Amino acid sequence: MTRIATECGTSVDRALEIIRNGRLVAIPTETVYGLGADAEREEAVSAIYRTKGRPTDHPLIVHIAQAQDARHFADPIPDFAWALMNAHWPGPLTLILPRRAHVATGSAAGQASIGLRCPSHPVAQALLRAARGLGVHGVGMTLKYRLEHRDGQSLWWERLLFWLCWISLVGLAVWIGAKLLAG
Repeated sequence: MTRIATECGTSVDRALEIIRNGRLVAIPTETVYGLGADAEREEAVSAIYRTKGRPTDHPLIVHIAQAQDARHFADPIPDFAWALMNAHWPGPLTLILPRRAHVATGSAAGQASIGLRCPSHPVAQALLRAARGLGVHGVGMTLKYRLEHRDGQSLWWERLLFWLCWISLVGLAVWIGAKLLAG
């Protein structure tokens, strides 16, 4: 068990390094596998929008390790929001709160509010705790294909990216399973 935890820790360290360098990683939450990026780096946020083909006026959800991290992204935070966080986080609850000005405009799609969530998945929690206050997006990896807005080449690249991510995740699951069975 210690060996698996150490290997998971190495993976979390590598994912955090990738995020801090402004690039994207695949991260699990309790509901989806998502694309993770630094919520306050405009180029990383833009990469999520480009990769997913997501309209830039659709806000992204910022994932945080614990309720107290919400203070970094939102102000004011009403009492009812604290009550919801204390009752349901970590877990699949997203709160829409007034955004602090320093949070990347792209994360909130230019809106005055920000969506915050504290996932319960142990890998997501390990990554977010290691990030120490760094907000990470966990946008689902489903790619939206809108033929009227895409040419054939960009669709081909998006589909390739989707399948490469999927194959990587399946490969990771098989590797973890093999490690667990090997003892």
